[in-house]
Amino acid sequence: MRFKLKKVLFRLVGFELLRKEVVKLLHRGIYSIKEEVNKKLMGFVIKGVLLLLLMGLFSLAFVFGMLALALYFNEVLYSSYKGFLIVSAGCIGLLILLLGLSKVRWFKNGS
Repeated sequence: MRFKLKKVLFRLVGFELLRKEVVKLLHRGIYSIKEEVNKKLMGFVIKGVLLLLLMGLFSLAFVFGMLALALYFNEVLYSSYKGFLIVSAGCIGLLILLLGLSKVRWFKNGS
């Protein structure tokens, strides 16, 4: 009777150790998956922030370029406003052209 009790106890202790090892492996696997997801997520966030920063810098450069072009046209035309009118008309025309192209593309893809 004692021999069977020892056998049962050893089996229970072995099962308990096995369960602890499995739980430890699962926690380790879950932790590694979480770390991998965090790395990828941070990569996407950093790329997004860099993209926004570059877009802001290009927008600022575009605005200053258009301002410089308008001032240059003012000097060439000996006027204080014609350069700004030409540049603003060009920007509005470009905006209308891009809007028209996007509409044509949308209608072509829609049907």
